[in-house]
Amino acid sequence: MFNFCIKIISQATNLRLIKAFGLYYLILIVGFSFLEQITTSVPFLNLIAIIIGLIASFIYSVIFISNIRLDNYENPPVIEKNKKKLLLKSLLLIRNELVAGLFAGLGLICFVWPGIVLLKRYQYVIFITEDLELGPIEALRLSRKLSEEKGWETFNATLISYLLSALPVIVFFIVNQFIHSLLLIIYWQWMAQTIYVLILMPNYKIYKENFDFDQKKIVNKSA
Repeated sequence: MFNFCIKIISQATNLRLIKAFGLYYLILIVGFSFLEQITTSVPFLNLIAIIIGLIASFIYSVIFISNIRLDNYENPPVIEKNKKKLLLKSLLLIRNELVAGLFAGLGLICFVWPGIVLLKRYQYVIFITEDLELGPIEALRLSRKLSEEKGWETFNATLISYLLSALPVIVFFIVNQFIHSLLLIIYWQWMAQTIYVLILMPNYKIYKENFDFDQKKIVNKSA
């Protein structure tokens, strides 16, 4: 598991991957993060910056996830030409992730362990939403089914990879607050956006092929 996590971190920091998606990341993630920072003294502007930044981050998620799903790791990303469709898909991702997060959050607040179980079950929601554009209930149901296959293995790998990649941020929190802040905005957000996709996408593509899914049933084709 440890070696696998190190490999994922290495992939996430691959210069070709960074070159391919770095510009979009700097504009849609880093740029709006700095905007949030500089508007903290004006609550209304800060709220607007947070909302726009949230939408921008999910636009980036659509671009990144869709290209990794198509195995486009190192070439310039393919972007939906219809910008309205790109925005609508981003809003759909926000809605479905909020629903999944609400259930998991309630579980964490009430009993902790059920919340962790729900986080594991719903780890594929964002991939299902980007790929199939399903509603929240359908996406949650399919994610729960897909997570029956090595769900804990991928969940633990994601968690360990996050912890390992966060070590520089933790070190500079103690050593230098300014560098720590820069690492949070530039480095850590990249790792957070990248690691889970690199871990989960291969499994999503494999496991999705075993199922037919509609609003009424999930059928295992391999059964």
